[in-house]
Amino acid sequence: MMGGYLPFNTRSPPGRSVRRPLAVLDGFRLLSESRPFLVLFVVCFVVAAMRPFFYNLGFLFFSDPHGIGLTSSLSTAVMSLGQVVEIGAMLVLAASLRVLGSRWTILLGAAALGLRFGVFSFGEPVWFVIAAQSLHGIGFTFFSLGCVVAVEALAPPQRRASAQSLLVFVNSGLGALAGHWLTGTVVDERDEPLADISVSSYMSMNQEESFAVPGQSRKIKTGADGRFDLRNLPSPKVRLGLYGKNVTRTRTKDFSVDQDVRIVMKDQGVILGRVIDKDTGEPISEFLVRAESSAYVSRLGD
Repeated sequence: MMGGYLPFNTRSPPGRSVRRPLAVLDGFRLLSESRPFLVLFVVCFVVAAMRPFFYNLGFLFFSDPHGIGLTSSLSTAVMSLGQVVEIGAMLVLAASLRVLGSRWTILLGAAALGLRFGVFSFGEPVWFVIAAQSLHGIGFTFFSLGCVVAVEALAPPQRRASAQSLLVFVNSGLGALAGHWLTGTVVDERDEPLADISVSSYMSMNQEESFAVPGQSRKIKTGADGRFDLRNLPSPKVRLGLYGKNVTRTRTKDFSVDQDVRIVMKDQGVILGRVIDKDTGEPISEFLVRAESSAYVSRLGD
């Protein structure tokens, strides 16, 4: 539809105004010059910080046996419910802005998002939780588009482009990165820092089970000082898997995020031995010795 509409757009060539390479800073200046503008962007940042938790964990919440327990196909349909309602919300957005104004429209959008999380926290009845997912469409449309309209009204004409760019940065960039974090140091049994250790995050099901969710697990390697820094973690608890040269693979307990931890990895064990013929006692060279959870020896020759 958009492609068919574009050829009929009015001609709008670029203006001939003087180039200003640092015009983007006009949006930041508005934060100090306009209190309503500052309040709007603080609210946008808070709401944007909540979005990664829904986008990363929403499907898992509906499909996990410890959550709602729906099938994968049904969980996908429920997640799409918000997008369907979003289409209808766009049709009434203009009326809401005209009757209520941008302030109350934004407030209704934020309230819808908060109410959805409130219903999710109860987790039952299932039909009510599924119905609450429709609030995503109302919240996204009223809040996000209401903020765009509010910026147009608050910013002077010559600063609107910079202000809108700042809004996109807060909603899609800065706010979305304000998720959970976990930092720490990896050391050996002698308390020496271990470099080049792969550190991966996993979501925990229970004390025994954990798994990597595509697109949501994080992986990084430690630096020369043994430090690692995992950012934008979607879950309030995380379990780490670590491996590297000359150390034993390690799977940690659950860590609460937003803290600094210290992990000790054990040195790899060393087994020394000699393979001899049972009858003659002579050494045998063509043997492959492999260490597993239980001892295993494979003979290659006579």
